[in-house]
Amino acid sequence: MEDLMPWVEDTTKTAPDWDFADFYSALIESLRWDQTEYSGAGEGGLWAIPANEEGYALFYRKDILEAAGIAAPDTIDELIEAAGQLHGTVVDGIEINGFVSRGDKTYPTLNPFSTFFLAHGATDIDGGQAAVNSTEYVAAVEQWVQLMQYAPVSASTYTWYEAQQDFISGNAAFYIDADHMAPDFEKSPIGGKVGYSLPPSGPKGRGSSMWVWSLGMNGASRKKDAAWQFIQWATSKEFLTTAIANGNMNPTRISVAESEEMTAATAEWGNYNEVWQEILAEYAQWAYTPSSRFPEIGDAWTVRIQSAVLGQQSPQEAMDEAAEKINAIIAD
Repeated sequence: MEDLMPWVEDTTKTAPDWDFADFYSALIESLRWDQTEYSGAGEGGLWAIPANEEGYALFYRKDILEAAGIAAPDTIDELIEAAGQLHGTVVDGIEINGFVSRGDKTYPTLNPFSTFFLAHGATDIDGGQAAVNSTEYVAAVEQWVQLMQYAPVSASTYTWYEAQQDFISGNAAFYIDADHMAPDFEKSPIGGKVGYSLPPSGPKGRGSSMWVWSLGMNGASRKKDAAWQFIQWATSKEFLTTAIANGNMNPTRISVAESEEMTAATAEWGNYNEVWQEILAEYAQWAYTPSSRFPEIGDAWTVRIQSAVLGQQSPQEAMDEAAEKINAIIAD
C-alpha cells in the first residue's frame, strides 16, 4: 500500500479546499501505523482516507422503558439491572429478551464488546504479550457474560446482521452495536421507538471501538495520480454531503456531520445525530493492537468469550486460555 501522507502534503497534487484537517482526528489516527508489530498505532504512514465509519452505541426501546418506568441506563451496572428487569416481559404479544448483541466466535464480535473492556481500562496486548487475562479484562468479560444471559441463547452465534434483525423484530429491549444502524431501525416497524445513548460507562469511563471504511492506493499502481484524484473526490465535502441521502452514515468529516443536510436527514431520529458525533469525537478509538495477524488473534479472543457466555468456562479460565493462544501466535 502507498503511504498517503506525502500526497496529502503535496500542494501540487492536493486541492487546497480538500481540507485534510476537516476529518475527525480519531479516524485519521486509526489509519496510521508505523508497521511495527504489536505497537505503533496512530503513528507512521497514513494508509487510507476514511469515507464512512461506525462507533458503538447503546440502543433501547423508548416505549418499553417508559411503560416499565425505567430510565435509560448510563452505566454498565445500570444496563445489566434494567435488562434483567425487562427480560421475559410481554410487549405487543412478544415475550422479549432484556438484551441482544453479537456473540459469534469471530473477531468482529469484539466491536460491541469493546464498550465493556475499554470502560474497564483493559487492552488486548501490552508490551508484546497478551493482556486479555488481566484483572480489568476479566472483570469486563464477567459483566458481558452477565448481560448476555438476558439475550436469546441463539445470540451466541449472532453476527451483526442477526442481532440487528432480532432487535428490529421487537424481540429485545437493549442492543449494543454500530451506531449507523439507525436508518435500518427508523425504516422498520420499531421506527420512532428507538432511543440512542452513549456506550455505558464503567470503572474507567466510557469507550467505543470503531469500524472504518476507507480508500487506499496500491503501492505498485502505474496510475497513482489518477488514484489520488479519485480518493480526493470520493472523500470531499461535496461528495460526502451528497452521499448522506444515499445512506452513507456516518460522515467522516466534521463539517458534513454538522451540516444542514445531516440535520435534516436525521430530524425524525430523536437525538441520534448528537449521540453518534459525541461518540466519535470523544470516545471512539481503534481499540486493538495492530499486527498483520490480528484476525487470528481476534478469533482466539472471541472464541473464548463465546465459551464463557455459554457457561463452558469461567471468564478467568476462558481468558487464560485466550492469552495462551494469543501468545503462541505472537511467538510464531
